[in-house]
Amino acid sequence: MNEIISAIYEKGNLRLLKLLPIPDKSEIQIQIISQPSTQRQKVHSMLIEAGLLVEPAQLQKTPSVSDEELSVSALRLSQAGSLSEQIIAARDEA
Repeated sequence: MNEIISAIYEKGNLRLLKLLPIPDKSEIQIQIISQPSTQRQKVHSMLIEAGLLVEPAQLQKTPSVSDEELSVSALRLSQAGSLSEQIIAARDEA
């Protein structure tokens, strides 16, 4: 069984957030993965866990996007309407 299980570390113990489907006294291995600290890291981790993003063999040097640039882009995208509205509008224009 290979599965990612969430747990909370409290007072030296790991408290699982759901039961494991394994018999009592089974020996298991645990890999500790710290929670990401920023929203961007959280999204990145979720995409990797879902299999929607694969880490490249070599990272390419790309310029960073500032939080301000990200906010401006998000605002522009939110004002543009939904993707389906954009597709319908493009069809009407054609």
